[in-house]
Amino acid sequence: MGELLNRWIAGLACYYLVYAIVMNVIPRKEYRVYVKTFMGLLLIVLLLTPVQGLFGNIDIAADSSRAFAVRGGHETMSRITGCGCMLGSLLAAFEGANPEKSLEAAAAAAAAMSLCGERACRRMVKEQAGNASCRTWLIDEMYKLSGEEL
Repeated sequence: MGELLNRWIAGLACYYLVYAIVMNVIPRKEYRVYVKTFMGLLLIVLLLTPVQGLFGNIDIAADSSRAFAVRGGHETMSRITGCGCMLGSLLAAFEGANPEKSLEAAAAAAAAMSLCGERACRRMVKEQAGNASCRTWLIDEMYKLSGEEL
């Protein structure tokens, strides 16, 4: 919990530093409203980060009438370069294979990534490796995943 709080405070400090610098270098005042809007949205995300940490790793797939919550994954996945891009690719692949069931495809992609991420991170901890090894194992786990496991 202490590490989460430290990262949150550091993120807020960086936010305010970047905000101050950007607002002082913008040449025209009419652009400031756009920067303030963007920075306000970014601040909301930063302020909500600890809330997500309290509830664990949850991915939400939703449309206008239904929602699926996919629990799992591992905190290390947020520090694996390309992990979000991998999930984007999975979403596209699952959607392409199931165009009539977009919501279910999105939930299945998130579940697959979560399950494979947990397996890869367990191996990383067991072998005392780094997150670059974990990324490779994540790809390997995705390759080995079967429909029955998902």
